[in-house]
Amino acid sequence: AAAAAAAGGPQRLTPAALVAAAADGSDSGSEDAAEAGFDGCSMATSIYERPKGESAEERRVRKAAVKALQRDARATKKQLKQMYASEASRQQRQQAAAPKAAVFAIP
Repeated sequence: AAAAAAAGGPQRLTPAALVAAAADGSDSGSEDAAEAGFDGCSMATSIYERPKGESAEERRVRKAAVKALQRDARATKKQLKQMYASEASRQQRQQAAAPKAAVFAIP
């Protein structure tokens, strides 16, 4: 992993990297992660992978990271639903307030 990092290639997310990221206060969607070669999909799938011989501490760290991702996904989904609902109601109010077009019969 150190050779891949030195070569500028994608890095594998390890429990140690998660602990270091949590200590730095950075989140999974930060620019630092993008610069390090992580994209959202590969980071999420590497967290779900359970390495052989995983210790109890590594398991706790991995499960905490998975739960944090799920919590973030739920919060994002809730925000999007609220945004779409408020936009739909705003458009309905706008249509109701708009003057009706006059209809004339052509003789």
